[in-house]
Amino acid sequence: PTLAWLDLQGKSASQSSDYKESYASRAIDGSWDRLYSETSCSHTEKDLNAWWQVDLGAARNIKQVRIANRYGEWGSRLSPFSIYVDGQLCAQDVEIGSEVLDVPCVASGRVVKIVLEGRTNFLTLCEVGIQAEAAEPTPAPTADPTLAWLDLQGKSASQSSDYKESYASRAIDGSWDRLYSETSCSHTEKDLNAWWQVDLGAARNIKQVRIANRYGEWGSRLSPFSIYVDGQLCAQDVEIGSEVLDVPCVASGRVVKIVLEGRTNFLTLCEVGIQAEAAEPTPAPTADPTLAWLD
Repeated sequence: PTLAWLDLQGKSASQSSDYKESYASRAIDGSWDRLYSETSCSHTEKDLNAWWQVDLGAARNIKQVRIANRYGEWGSRLSPFSIYVDGQLCAQDVEIGSEVLDVPCVASGRVVKIVLEGRTNFLTLCEVGIQAEAAEPTPAPTADPTLAWLDLQGKSASQSSDYKESYASRAIDGSWDRLYSETSCSHTEKDLNAWWQVDLGAARNIKQVRIANRYGEWGSRLSPFSIYVDGQLCAQDVEIGSEVLDVPCVASGRVVKIVLEGRTNFLTLCEVGIQAEAAEPTPAPTADPTLAWLD
């Protein structure tokens, strides 16, 4: 079956208590920043059996849960934790470091809950991702096509040159860490018209490109950049700070290329995401349910 990382933004999230303004919704705001100071992490008070949960809105056949723990010494508070789906245990006493961890959790249900069982502590989550297949067959497409953040892991990526071992593939490794020291960012040499690209394997109707720029002062090297799809310009002279930025890029094609045009510099990308609709209509479901990459 085809699996999807579900779009959790806008879903109903809650937690055992709120520490200041660190609401439950921050853990599904689409930002994989793991610095608590970036105001993108949820945080409870120091509760007994502290918990956080999200309601997916409908039952899903879940395969794994991705947890982004906060940077630094306070990340140790999260270990160990357990995960429940509709009240049924699917992962117990999970240990996590200051990292992004994928936790196997094979279960079917609607509400995913993370709990610090049998102890009193703060529960902080900088982002939560849920991978699942569709619980219901996907209906035949309508006039409004479904959009998806494509799974780029394993796609063919290349760049103008490699700085040490910071290969092009690091920008599509599934990690949204933005600290270069975490060895999850691509990096070229100091090239004229430095570029990075990914081959999607087939043409897609692209809507936007998500760029995770590195933390710190060296993030300024990325501005401005342009984006091409199959050689056609779709975004020009884009300015970006030390942030994750969604760039409108409406184009149809297979190869997405990011370029520092007309200047000589290093090109570093900590992660790239591409939102698209299928270039070909999805066939109507057969006796075997058709699965979809959910938006």
